[in-house]
Amino acid sequence: MLDTPAAAAALVAWFTSRWGERAPATFDRNLDTLRSAIGYWREQDWLAGDPSRATGACRWVGVDQDRAGNTWAPTLQDASRAQRRADGAAFVSYYAPDRISEHSLVKLVLREDGGVALTCGRGTDAYSTHAGSDPERTLIPVVVLGLTHSVLTMAGRMAQQVSGYQGQWAVGVLLDNLKGASPYDGRFTWGDMGYPYSRPEYEQLATTDTEELIENCAAVVERLLGKLMRSLGVDSRYLPYSTDSLRKSPR
Repeated sequence: MLDTPAAAAALVAWFTSRWGERAPATFDRNLDTLRSAIGYWREQDWLAGDPSRATGACRWVGVDQDRAGNTWAPTLQDASRAQRRADGAAFVSYYAPDRISEHSLVKLVLREDGGVALTCGRGTDAYSTHAGSDPERTLIPVVVLGLTHSVLTMAGRMAQQVSGYQGQWAVGVLLDNLKGASPYDGRFTWGDMGYPYSRPEYEQLATTDTEELIENCAAVVERLLGKLMRSLGVDSRYLPYSTDSLRKSPR
């Protein structure tokens, strides 16, 4: 039933991932089609609420990427293939489990209990400085910042528009395989920006609430990732953090 918060949230996530990056006219046309169908279902007493009311607010996915200058990939929109899970629904970037590319992997899980989790395979990448050289591992700050901002914003919008939850959230990030990885930005500054990360993992937890996720999500992103940016020596580029910080990433 779409009247349950988890099912409604799954509908919003699917619609946003499918149409959120399209032209406004295309987005609105498909939203009108969805709302017409829901109107009929409500007339037949098959549905009490209107789960489509959050889809307009969730167009932030395309707007956020546009404001950021399309500076990172993969994005949340790449998680466009729906799957059922034991604890809720998932949206993934791959067609089949045996055809997963870590470089483009994005997996968004929406749990029945209201939890949201995002997995990305490209927090780090490998680049060769010249032909025949061994690849160097790098961490791509704009990918980590952009995806974290995207999923936190989505969680806040869904809480406000779908479930009505206005309470506290426990949020966190975990990045692994980091030891020795240098920031991607240093490749474009002749090595005078950034330092290799000295530990295998980075983990940071924080608390927030729905209001902050909607009104000041950038502050939550900085609480989660500010220490990482400082450790990598790229804080002068990305902090204090805002959506506009994502435009500063080298192309």
